[in-house]
Amino acid sequence: MVFFVGYGMELYGLDFVLDLMRDERLSAVSWTLITYGDEQSTVTTSERARQAGVHVLVNLDPDDIHTELERHDVLLRATTTDGDAMVVREALDLGLRVVASDVVPRPAGVELCSLNREDVVLTLLFGGVVSDGAGLGVSVADQVIRTVRAGRGR
Repeated sequence: MVFFVGYGMELYGLDFVLDLMRDERLSAVSWTLITYGDEQSTVTTSERARQAGVHVLVNLDPDDIHTELERHDVLLRATTTDGDAMVVREALDLGLRVVASDVVPRPAGVELCSLNREDVVLTLLFGGVVSDGAGLGVSVADQVIRTVRAGRGR
């Protein structure tokens, strides 16, 4: 399993995944964290992950990411943003399962789940709803229109 986090920011779901790892149904899963950023953020992120038993890789170059993805079965994207990241496309191209939060649009083929611990566990174990490329089934334009209207109180 690969868990990808960027720059030590919480929007990439580090706390969520560290909590998820405590679920006994995932006890046989091995976890790898790829973290990017400056020295301070990668040290902090790495220490927290290693304390939880995660194998940590820091600031890999693109060729090494490709090699690392080939060693794993699943890319987990428990992110609240960054829905169409290059690593998602590369993982799909390599034939990995990509399990990702449904809070942002995702490329076709990504297995979607809510950012609810039980939903992620079940999706990892049994599969999830597969994105058709429209993410949550709502176009980005529709999401923007709803957001703007909500901001105006309509």
